[in-house]
Amino acid sequence: MSLANHEFHQRGGRCKLMEEDEAVQCSADQLARWEAKQKQEWGEMYQKVRVQQANLQKARTQVDMFLQRHGIHSNSFDVNVPKKSFGGLCRTYPLHLAAKKRDWHMIRLLLHFGANPMQRDSRGRPIIVFADEASAEQQVAIIKERDLSWPMSEHPTCSAGYRRAARFTSGPLWMHEALDGFSHILLMDTEFVLSHPVPWDPLRYMFEQNSDLAYWQTHYERTWNRTVYLTEVSKEFMHGRNLMPQVPELVSYWWDESEVPGGSFPVNIYGCLFGGSMSFFRSSLYQSYFEELDSWPGFDEYCWSPQSILAIAAAFFLNDNFITEIWVYGRHQNSSKTPEEGWNDSKRGILPESQRPSAHLKASGE
Repeated sequence: MSLANHEFHQRGGRCKLMEEDEAVQCSADQLARWEAKQKQEWGEMYQKVRVQQANLQKARTQVDMFLQRHGIHSNSFDVNVPKKSFGGLCRTYPLHLAAKKRDWHMIRLLLHFGANPMQRDSRGRPIIVFADEASAEQQVAIIKERDLSWPMSEHPTCSAGYRRAARFTSGPLWMHEALDGFSHILLMDTEFVLSHPVPWDPLRYMFEQNSDLAYWQTHYERTWNRTVYLTEVSKEFMHGRNLMPQVPELVSYWWDESEVPGGSFPVNIYGCLFGGSMSFFRSSLYQSYFEELDSWPGFDEYCWSPQSILAIAAAFFLNDNFITEIWVYGRHQNSSKTPEEGWNDSKRGILPESQRPSAHLKASGE
């Protein structure tokens, strides 16, 4: 299927076609070598994951022994359960106990497994009090390590901050208690600039349209460097649940690889402005998909993009009836959207006259 095929535009009208070099057909030998290399790399990655899982289990055992040694028992491996004494009048948390002994290794493990550095003991003392022999820089680094630098490794092109934010936006964000009680959410990048008045409240529009996902733009572009092994893991997850794409144009670059030899350009739901329902992001299907991705080192080592993950989830877990466009006009980096010209002068994403507020006012006689 040609990337410039008119039928693709009609089927995938939400996609912005990026001009790139023509795809090159691979020979049978080249394809065989590529598949062999992919199989070898996949095996190496699988072995690396097994080692990481073994190290994680070893660390968990160390923490569990630390808790038992201090008389802290929890059936659910809770590192925030306090040690109580004197009939419960005094309490000390595992993080405080490790800090008292200057056990920096255990502090790191406790933080990694979710210990709350803001907890205070029964006398109101924070962990910082028990780390007073360390330098101020070391204290701050230890307390914040879980959020600021753990457990990201070095990456040649992708910052630790981006990779951490990518993982957070892909899964943990939606389960945050601050979002309890909300039905829909809208995320906007700090670099997004409005260029025209907003026709109507996008959150209300999502609610009225019964939308589970709302996009500003979707990009059809060369971002294979952000999908290394993401498609393989996703394919196994979907096959394991007998799921087929409901919006196939979002995943045709890897799901229909037999029809498009070598695949095509990845499709991303642009992350600078998007929204959706909490019921979708908190659904067991979406969260189980994220948990599967999170069990692999893709966010850390391969800089997986939340934009690609969002497109894959939308393709398999939703259909066109639950996906809508956000009618907000502005610019983010090299992408723009206006009522008259649509996305990046593509004439797509133009707000229909019948949907514009002025048309509604005329129809009602106001």
